[in-house]
Amino acid sequence: MNMFLYVVVIPVLVYAGGRMIAGHYHLRSNQWLLVLAALLFSVSLFLPSPLIHGGKTQFLTHFFGGGVFVGLLCLYFRPLIKRELIWYEELAILFVLVSAFGVVNELYELFAYETGISSQSVTDTSWDLVANTLGAMTFFIVYKATVMAKRLFISR
Repeated sequence: MNMFLYVVVIPVLVYAGGRMIAGHYHLRSNQWLLVLAALLFSVSLFLPSPLIHGGKTQFLTHFFGGGVFVGLLCLYFRPLIKRELIWYEELAILFVLVSAFGVVNELYELFAYETGISSQSVTDTSWDLVANTLGAMTFFIVYKATVMAKRLFISR
């Protein structure tokens, strides 16, 4: 049940919800960003993760399926903000969103553990939140570097 939720239900809801919002606001966003985000969320569950202090974690799942996933969603919905943003405003928005998504996910994991839906321990919550944040920050750095490189090489 839990695997079906993460692999199928959530990615389908993200895609459908994203398309509905884009349609409502008449966005001409890059649909491939939304598809990539949904696929990344699903695939991230199958990534091997390192042991941290000898304990099993889902570090890479949260890095890609949390941080990078939220970064892609931010990029997809960026046209909703009509004004030019300074880099630190973009970073703050990304940080707030990845933190919110991470907390909601951890609350769900706790609920699933306490109700018996999942037997996976919730002792790695801190590492999950760190992985979400590192994934988002890595996404931001790569995105900004790509934008700067395009400006540098296209303007020549």
